[in-house]
Amino acid sequence: FGQLQPEGPEMGEVYPLMAETGGVVMIHPRGGQTVEQFASVISQYPEIIFLFHGTNSQYDDAGEGEAILGLLNDYDLPNVYYTLDTASIMHSRDYEGTLQMDPGSAEEFVAIMNDLGVQELAEASFQEYGQIIIDYPDRTMWATDVLNSWHFEDAGIDMLVDFSRRFIAILPKEIQEKFAFANAWETFSGYLD
Repeated sequence: FGQLQPEGPEMGEVYPLMAETGGVVMIHPRGGQTVEQFASVISQYPEIIFLFHGTNSQYDDAGEGEAILGLLNDYDLPNVYYTLDTASIMHSRDYEGTLQMDPGSAEEFVAIMNDLGVQELAEASFQEYGQIIIDYPDRTMWATDVLNSWHFEDAGIDMLVDFSRRFIAILPKEIQEKFAFANAWETFSGYLD
């Protein structure tokens, strides 16, 4: 599809359909999209849940990552949520370049993670993303972004789970369950019937 814009003509049919069916719109924001564009669309469709996903470091050049968080901070939009996951969190700025990796197997991934230190990576990721979760304990949630075939190999999924648990364990105890499970359950349980 290329880069769709929040207010683009392609989305003109998507939003009304999602509003009618009670769907969720998940967005991986990219350069050239602004918080103002998203806020305009989101305010028109309060019945849609808008789920933003990504990392700060993806948007460093134009600052869109920080701007998207403005939807949580600067706008009264109760239908906006932000997700983080292992794939995005492991691209923490403290390790930028180091983890821009494309391993060919779960074993290669596990070896890289172990060489770098799984706990150290979790702590570096917390330094970058922990405050977002602490500031918005009801609007942030853990997500999965498992897409490569090696993600589904036992060694790969075991490492992803290990990293996830380490990261979540660093959060304040009172929000660990909310971030790991409860916020997602509250947001999406209506779709599970």
